Order: sequence, then structure tokens, then C-alpha cells
Amino acid sequence: MTFTNEEGEQEKDDLVYNRQDFWATTSNKQLNFLQHIRTMLKTIGSAAVVMPDNVLFEGGVGETVRKETWHAEKNAEGRWRKYSYAEIIARDKTSLDLFWLKDKSLADLDNLPDPKDLAEDIVENIEAGLNNFRTVLAALGK
Repeated sequence: MTFTNEEGEQEKDDLVYNRQDFWATTSNKQLNFLQHIRTMLKTIGSAAVVMPDNVLFEGGVGETVRKETWHAEKNAEGRWRKYSYAEIIARDKTSLDLFWLKDKSLADLDNLPDPKDLAEDIVENIEAGLNNFRTVLAALGK
């Protein structure tokens, strides 16, 4: 919020957001945005966020917001994880394509649908999509 006094000089008032669903209180808009994204995610959801450098290195509340929840033994399902430089540089071509959570429903290879059923579903979905586009095209032609 910005205020102007009698002399025309601006005074800034940092708003501190204190939301019940945030785990840290701060006036830093980037950290609040990150907290907001986290609260909006479903349990199995994921998000990719590009943030300014200060979010990565800010101490205090920044450390709290970035608090790691993943641990190999204590919480292998933790959704917030950090990697050391050594771990990243050791990856093939220094890839940042990082996954540690697995969808357990995909692990049961004995219960996969028959390939023919999958192919029929794909054809059905493509035909339905084409029909929708034909309807849109017809509406645009009028």
C-alpha cells in the first residue's frame, strides 16, 4: 500500500498477510504467493513456480516457507524436497527433471487394461474431439 503525505512524499506500508492456511507470516509477496500455491494444491498435486532469486536465499521466514518435508526414512512421501549441488551435478546431463513421488496406481502392472481397449478408448476420444471441432466450425460459419 502506498500513502502520500502533505509534502507529496510517498510512504510505503508493508502489508503483512496473516492467513490461517499460511505456515509463516511475512510481508514478502513472493513468499506469500508460494504459500498460496501450496495451499491450493491437492494432496497428489504438483506445481512448478519460477521465483526471483531472493526467494531461494532469503533467511528467516524464507527458510520457514522453504522448510523441507521429504526425508528418506522419516517421510519418503514428503512433497517439499531440496537437493544439494552434488546431487544435481551428479545427475545425467545435470538434468533438473526431478521426481521422487511415485503414483502407486501405475505400479501394478498386472492390472493394466488390454492394449486393444486402450486403442479403442483413444480412437473414441479423438473422434469425440473432432466432432466438437466440427460443431465449433459450423457455428463459426453462420
